[in-house]
Amino acid sequence: HLEQELGRKVILATDADYLAHYRAVHDGSYDLMVTGPHFGASGIASGAFLPLFRYDAELRPILVVRKGSGITGPESLRGRRVALSSRLSVSSIGGLRWLTESGLVADEDYSIVASPSHTTAMMSVALGDVDAALTTYTPLHQLTEDIRDQLDVLPSPQASPHLFTMV
Repeated sequence: HLEQELGRKVILATDADYLAHYRAVHDGSYDLMVTGPHFGASGIASGAFLPLFRYDAELRPILVVRKGSGITGPESLRGRRVALSSRLSVSSIGGLRWLTESGLVADEDYSIVASPSHTTAMMSVALGDVDAALTTYTPLHQLTEDIRDQLDVLPSPQASPHLFTMV
């Protein structure tokens, strides 16, 4: 549709990871970009992009735990292992802020485990390799129902605007 409307070739692309995406935002590597709120705000502040619009939906970090784990909130994470997809993801930034504001200190009160993706972090919870994962509702809904049925969700009070579309 875009090619027909614009009368030119359109290439859809993504970046390999959050750091590469951050660089692409600041390099102006794309003509049009749909991106997370922190990258959107950063790209706008740097002057590399102009905002077109953002989604009305909010992006809320969640703590995903295994059903029956006894984890009922941040205070239950003492001595536990928490998986993150990337420290540059909104779920990690907001989720770690939530844990800090709850009086927890990373690498003292709980251990952080790096995961290559949100899905991997949640699968690690389902398999019992970690005790919790910080993510958002979007990747949770992408899991199969049998995996979701093994997990409980603890929503954080943190929220930010969802995706930005920028030029």
